[in-house]
Amino acid sequence: VFVHKHMMLLIVSSIGTFLLILFLINFFPFFNAFLFRQNKVIGLIGRYSLNTIPDSIRREISNPLITIDQKGEIQPLLAYSWEVLDGGRRYRFHLRNDLFWTDKNPFTAQDIQYSFVDVKIKTIDDYTIDFILKEPLNIFPIYLTQPVIKPPLTGVGSLYNVDSYKIRKNELKKLTLSPNKPELPSKSYVFYDTEEKLVTGFKRGDITYFQTASRTVA
Repeated sequence: VFVHKHMMLLIVSSIGTFLLILFLINFFPFFNAFLFRQNKVIGLIGRYSLNTIPDSIRREISNPLITIDQKGEIQPLLAYSWEVLDGGRRYRFHLRNDLFWTDKNPFTAQDIQYSFVDVKIKTIDDYTIDFILKEPLNIFPIYLTQPVIKPPLTGVGSLYNVDSYKIRKNELKKLTLSPNKPELPSKSYVFYDTEEKLVTGFKRGDITYFQTASRTVA
């Protein structure tokens, strides 16, 4: 009698329970990563501005046009191909047209702000850029392995986005990054003037890791 009277409720409850189980199976890894994501607070020594942050951090917030793989071979990244013209004095790079900066604007050649001595940069169109050298240089492409960053700290195709930063007297004091993949930890970088201040911050619990020229402590 009970089953007959509450048949519709039992059916709806069974379907709802089944769907909930499917949902948890598919999305639990995401929620687990979100709820228990590690937050690394890393201390560094040095005086930096938004334009002079360490290369290791630059590489976390943006990608270069090309990269060098473990075999020492050049691989495309933000660019998908390139060609050498004018007897080695002109390098023409063709950019991917499916990329966006972290501020949601399209990534185009006009945004690239590399600065090289004796190298002229010429934009051909939105996705083509020339680097014109005074003399041929076979190894020139390796200079394009530096991350492309749009001021102040906007990246493209990166593992991390810049969430916030603190500046005091034109010096960068703290930089907070959020990951683009759930399995990656959140990161904050805290900058100290001296090693003594850095170690004091670690002992006080202000940072969970610190890096110096000689060691990394966690």
